[in-house]
Amino acid sequence: MNDSVGIGTEIPQATLDVNGFMRLATNVAEPVTCDASVDGSIALTSGYEFCVCVDGAGWLRLAAAAHIQGRSSMSDTATLAHACNW
Repeated sequence: MNDSVGIGTEIPQATLDVNGFMRLATNVAEPVTCDASVDGSIALTSGYEFCVCVDGAGWLRLAAAAHIQGRSSMSDTATLAHACNW
């Protein structure tokens, strides 16, 4: 059984392989509460910032999340400085 899904392709080369583009709805507020069940989820703000739910602790701008990920914990200052502007 192949665990890959292809959209616009019959032979997916990754877990999700999209031959084309995708569209994300913009959000004027957090789409869901960032917790462990949605860790790693990506959302788009109404200001066209990509945000990711990091460690179930909060929504951070994508570039900031990549920088902070892997630390033992996120400080409140780091979280506020890189929080998404919904």
